[in-house]
Amino acid sequence: MRLLAALGALSFAGQLLLSYGVVGAQSLSELQTLVKKDSDSLARLDIDAFVKNVVPESKSYAVVVQLTALSPKYKCEPCVKLDKTLRAVARGWNRHGDKDRIIFASMD
Repeated sequence: MRLLAALGALSFAGQLLLSYGVVGAQSLSELQTLVKKDSDSLARLDIDAFVKNVVPESKSYAVVVQLTALSPKYKCEPCVKLDKTLRAVARGWNRHGDKDRIIFASMD
């Protein structure tokens, strides 16, 4: 609950989505592969990965997705601040949390 409260406080800077339900192990495995590719343990999603792994209601894990505009052309300073904070939370969770229950992701 503390984690969700912290994320709620961060949502001022951009859009955060929390998706939870009961998809199979294959989707979780795909997301975990994306997490491993990022040094901060934040899965980078494209629209296909989002639709396949986040949208379905029936999955056994939760996904916290940051919808952001990090490109310098958008000049979204709050987006950059939220990204840094979410990356820190994702790193901490990946080291000490249950990696099979919550996945942190970003979609730019």
